[in-house]
Amino acid sequence: MAEEPQVAIRQRTFLKGTVYYDNRRASIECVIRDMSDSGARLTFDHPTTVPDNIELFIPHKQQTLRARSRRQGQHENGIAYAIHRTQQ
Repeated sequence: MAEEPQVAIRQRTFLKGTVYYDNRRASIECVIRDMSDSGARLTFDHPTTVPDNIELFIPHKQQTLRARSRRQGQHENGIAYAIHRTQQ
């Protein structure tokens, strides 16, 4: 019998964030709408293309997370953390 993959529990959030890419030479402001231990959903004011590899800075938590883009939309992006974060 195959095991079902574990689904990370998402918490609704409304946190300001900054997406850094290109070795921190470029950035995009975002709002973090959902977070889990394995990823997040980011929304943007304008249509935005997010690179595959990013760093997400969350000023409220003074936390920076490395992540990969998993799902792209015009005004939102789903990301997966490179290393699962732990609840604080």
